[in-house]
Amino acid sequence: MKKIYRLLYSNKFVAMVMLLMQIITFVAMYIWISDYSKVLFGLSTILSAVLIIFEINRTEESTFKMTWITLIAIIPIFGALFYLFTRAQGVSMNIGDDYKNIQEANKKYLVQDNDVMKNIYQTDKNQDGFARYLSKYGGSPAYTNTGVQYYSIGERMFEDMKKNNPRRYRVAGLGEWGISEGLVFENWEEKDFSIDELKGEKCFETVFGLDFGYTNDPTALFCGFINTEKKEIYVFDELYKKGMSNEAIYEAVVEMGYKKEKIRADSAEPKSIDRLRTLGLKGIRPARKGKDSINNGIDFLQDYKIYILPKCQNFITEISNYTWDKDLNGKMLNRPVDSFNHLMDAMRYAVEEISNGEIFSFE
Repeated sequence: MKKIYRLLYSNKFVAMVMLLMQIITFVAMYIWISDYSKVLFGLSTILSAVLIIFEINRTEESTFKMTWITLIAIIPIFGALFYLFTRAQGVSMNIGDDYKNIQEANKKYLVQDNDVMKNIYQTDKNQDGFARYLSKYGGSPAYTNTGVQYYSIGERMFEDMKKNNPRRYRVAGLGEWGISEGLVFENWEEKDFSIDELKGEKCFETVFGLDFGYTNDPTALFCGFINTEKKEIYVFDELYKKGMSNEAIYEAVVEMGYKKEKIRADSAEPKSIDRLRTLGLKGIRPARKGKDSINNGIDFLQDYKIYILPKCQNFITEISNYTWDKDLNGKMLNRPVDSFNHLMDAMRYAVEEISNGEIFSFE
């Protein structure tokens, strides 16, 4: 019985009934009620005209308008009844308006950087028009420092995954269970959040950390908010790239908009820190490295809940593969492995002044 009720009250059944009524009406017009066919046709024409005029004057997406107008004009009785039925069911006919309202509400978060557009124009004039169209009409501004890897076949994706994210490969590639044993940080989750809203809250402080790399290791910049009262860290941006000179690091930081921020950098590279300060990063300072600084920093961060914007894929990859080291017998050691740790180290540097106290400030 439940299946019968579902069928009787389904949209498909109602549509079929209406279409059947259209067919019966056409047949009846020529067979049984030929004397009134002109009246019925006239009434259906008037109803269709009224609905078409009503739809034309609605402030909704033109695509939806044309779909309804075409349906009502070609199959007047079915089209009109289906149109009225759809409205009676409360189905949203204002999708276009809803979309515009969403766009309007998100405008402040989707501001196009003119410097990015200039760079696109200078690089590829053909793509410039496409980027401007998406920014203006699609609500999708163009960004830099983002990258997407496309694969011709899935196997190549898994080959890269096996190399760059072995834990994910064991789950997604080999079908094993997702095991978190040995992870240094399990107190994190991927989450969308508004950067502007967090900036406006006094309880949040921005923290930046920089770990140097070059040939084999990437240069990693950690960008986050920290709330010491709620013990929360929000990761909102990152830089993660190999082969970067000090000048390239400076240009990237400026382009990302963090030139004036206080940045704690790896103290093992004093010359690089001095060079970046000379170039214009006046807020960069060396991080304090002392005995047990890694474990102390980890202990501090483990007390916090870490939220990560989905775009920070390199950070997600590292934190989901950053594990405690093991000895030859498989026993866990009290030190993390020396891999997947570039952004992890940068995060420790970023919160160092808070975790160690102002006594260690280099201001």
